[in-house]
Amino acid sequence: MIAAVSPALPPAAALRTGATMPTGVAVAPHDLVGLATRPDAELPVLAPTQGNKVQLLTDEGEVLPQLLGSVKGATRQVDLAMFSLADSGAGKEMVDALVDRAQNGVAVHVTLDQVGSAVLPVGSGKDMVQRMRDAGAQVQVTKRFSVKGMDPVDHRKLLVVDGNTAYTGGMNLSKKFGKWHDVMVRVDGPAAAQFGAQFLDRWVDMGGEVSDVQRTLGGAVTSAAAGARALGGGTVASTGTAGAADAAHGVSVLANHPGKDLNASDHLLKNLEQAKDRAYILTPTLSDPAVVDALSKAAQRGVDVRVAVSGPEGWIGTRALGMIGATFYNDLVKAGVKVYEQPGMSHAKVSLVDGIASAGSLNMTRRAMLWDHELMLASDEPAFVGQIEHLFKTDFDRSNPVTAERANEVPTKIGERFRKITGLKW
Repeated sequence: MIAAVSPALPPAAALRTGATMPTGVAVAPHDLVGLATRPDAELPVLAPTQGNKVQLLTDEGEVLPQLLGSVKGATRQVDLAMFSLADSGAGKEMVDALVDRAQNGVAVHVTLDQVGSAVLPVGSGKDMVQRMRDAGAQVQVTKRFSVKGMDPVDHRKLLVVDGNTAYTGGMNLSKKFGKWHDVMVRVDGPAAAQFGAQFLDRWVDMGGEVSDVQRTLGGAVTSAAAGARALGGGTVASTGTAGAADAAHGVSVLANHPGKDLNASDHLLKNLEQAKDRAYILTPTLSDPAVVDALSKAAQRGVDVRVAVSGPEGWIGTRALGMIGATFYNDLVKAGVKVYEQPGMSHAKVSLVDGIASAGSLNMTRRAMLWDHELMLASDEPAFVGQIEHLFKTDFDRSNPVTAERANEVPTKIGERFRKITGLKW
C-alpha cells in the first residue's frame, strides 16, 4: 500500500512556546560522581547544559558504526547499559569490541536486564556475560524476580565512552533488531557526564563497585567543555549544535527510577498538557491512558497533534501490544489526533512538543511510564530540533493515516469495548 502524504509541518519560526525545558540542579562535571554514588541521596534532576554537540542517528546502518567506533576508540572507560544485548548480529560486534577494550586495559562496565538479554541459568546470555567477565569487564545483571515479587524492568539503552561521549535512544543490539526502525542520539560534551552519572547511580544500586576510572568521570569533560556549564544564570559561550552563544538553549538528561521518581514521564506529560502549537509522538505502540488523555485534550484545544505507531505488519513479536494500542485509535481520532501506522516495526521513542525535542527509551505504555527504568534526552537546541522535525516529516510521509473506518474495524472495536468494560490498563 502506498502511504498517503501527511499534512505539512508548520514552520518552526511561527511556533508559540508552551512546552518548556526541565529545570534542575546545576552540578559541575567533577562533582557528579560523588553525587551519583552517595548511598543516602538520590540523583536529582540536573540542570540543562550548554556546550554539547548533539546528533540524531537513524536505524542500525547509521547507529552501529558510530557505537562501535566510539567503543573501539575508548582509552579510559566504557559504560554500557542495555535492555537487550545478544551475542548475534550487532550485539556480537558490540560484545567483541567490549572484550577487546577490556583486554587492552580499558575499564569496561556493563549492566543488562536479566530477561531482555536472556541472562538465565542456561543459554547464550549467560555465556556472553561470562565471556565479557573473562576479558576483565565488570558486568551487573538485574534480578527480575526477588522475594518481593517482580522487580522493575531495566529498559535503558545507554553508552558512555571516556566521560565525554554518550549515546541514548531506543535501539537494542542483536540480530533480531537489525531491521527495526529506531533511533539513537549521540551527545559530545558536558551532558555526556550527566549520562555517566545516571549510569553510576544505577550501577551502585545494582551492587557494582565504583572503579578508580569512574571516579574521574568528569575530568575529560571539564577540559573539553571549558567555559560550558549548566544553565542557570550568567553568560556562557556555547559550542552546541546551534554554534553560537544562547543561554536559552541546552540539553537535559532525564530518567525514570521506579519507586523513587519518574522525571522523564513527568516532563513528557507536563509538556503535552502545556502544548500550544504542536505535539508529535513516535512510539511502537500508544497505550498509556494518561498520554492518550493529554494528547486528546491538546487536539481539542487546537494543537496540531500527530502520533505514529507501528502498523500491523510490524506487530510480529509484539502483537499483543500492537492490538492493545489499536484499541485507543477511536478515542484519539474522535478527539482530532492524527494517527499514523508506520510500515514494519518502528521502535523509536521520540517526541516534539512545540520547540522541545526528546528521544530515549521511554515507550508510551503504562508499564514504561510508571514501572520501568528509562532514560531520555530533551533539548531545545535549534539544530537538534531541526533534526527531529526532519525525522517526523519522513516518518509521517511514509505512514498510512488511521481513518475513522480503520479505527472502527470490528476487532479494534471489540478490543476497545473489552478494555473499557474491564478497566484494564497496560
